Amino acid sequence: MVGIIISFPLNLIPAAYVPKIFLGGYTAHILNYAFLSFMLFLILNKNNQKSVILITFIVISTFSTLIEVLQLFTPNRGFELFDIGSNIIGTIIGIILANVLLKIFFNNKRKNKFS
Repeated sequence: MVGIIISFPLNLIPAAYVPKIFLGGYTAHILNYAFLSFMLFLILNKNNQKSVILITFIVISTFSTLIEVLQLFTPNRGFELFDIGSNIIGTIIGIILANVLLKIFFNNKRKNKFS
C-alpha cells in the first residue's frame, strides 16, 4: 500500500513540479503499475487463491483509471488512454511475476519439506 501512497500524489501534482526522474513516459507507467500490482498480489494472496489475480487486476486498473480522470482537473496534466494502456500492461506483468515467484517459492518449500 506504500506504493499507492507514493504513486497517488505523484500522479496528481502539476507536471511542472514532477521531478524529472519520474517523467519516463510509458516505461515509467509500466514499471510503477507492475510494482503496485506485484505488491498488492502478494498482500492479498492467502493460500494461493485464484481470485487474487482478478481482484488485483480490478483494484489496480480502477486505481489507474481514477488517477487519469483526476488528472483532468490537475494543471498541465490530462487524461490519456495510452497511459491507462501502459498501466494495464504493467499490472499484468506484476501479477504474472508475483504468481510465478510464488509458485517457485512454494514448490521449493514443498520439496524441502519432503526431503
